[in-house]
Order: sequence, then C-alpha cells, then structure tokens
Amino acid sequence: MANPAKIFISSAAQESLSTIRHELFNALETMGHKPLMYEKNFGPWPANQLVEKCLEKVEESDIFILIISYQAGNYSEYYKATVTHLEFQRAYTSGKYTMVFVEDPIYNLFWNELKEQFPDLSLSLKKNMDVTQILTKKLPKRFGSRIRKNK
Repeated sequence: MANPAKIFISSAAQESLSTIRHELFNALETMGHKPLMYEKNFGPWPANQLVEKCLEKVEESDIFILIISYQAGNYSEYYKATVTHLEFQRAYTSGKYTMVFVEDPIYNLFWNELKEQFPDLSLSLKKNMDVTQILTKKLPKRFGSRIRKNK
C-alpha cells in the first residue's frame, strides 16, 4: 500500500454498534490504513473539550465513515446538535470523502415512508449536496444482522 488513509469512524455511542465499529476498525487496520475511533485510539477528554477534539480528528482524516442506526448520539446543548451530527457536518464542509451506512429499517423508513412527508428536503439534499462526495449505502447484511441480534 502506497499511503495509508486516515479513516474516521463515526456513529452514535450505541451498544448495538460496538461490534461493527470494532470489526471495521480491525479490518481497516489489517488493510494497512489508520482508522480513527474514539474508544480505540483517541480520547477520552474532559467534557468541555470533547466536541472540539472529535472535530479535530475529523479534520485530520482522509475519509469519513458514518454508521446510522436507531440512536442519534449525545446531544450538546452548547452546539444544539449531536456530536455525530457535528462530525458529519465537519467532514462534509471539509470536503472529506464520506461513506454513510444506514441500517435497513432506518433507511427504509426514510426513503419509503418519511420522504413523502418532506418533499422539499429531498430536493434540497439533491441541490445542495455533491452526491459524488457522499456515498450512502444500506448497512451490509453481515453487519445489519448483528445489530438486530444485539437489541
């Protein structure tokens, strides 16, 4: 491998995602990349520095992977958003190559049921986001089945 990529792994701090996050971290490391994951190789920091330190790690990364399931993440009163949302926003505004993996029920809920209730949101997403920068996929079945088993 010529140059290993720094790959930031983001998701809500959800117990059912722990196995996926650790397997992904190990697989990326085995491939010679440098995964960045809060519970493995950076953090913890004092609560008043947590968000900024996580965002600094997003800035350091080459690739941003977001895993979406049932929970939204820890909400910051100061930023009026979850840490996971802030990480995604930073990755997007920094032009990071971003891959988003969504668990099937959540993916289906939005694209099959909620999308019709928010028609302007779909148009806005298509108009304002460079879809070549963000790759959204359903969570691979080998991971999705583990999430459901861990509930």
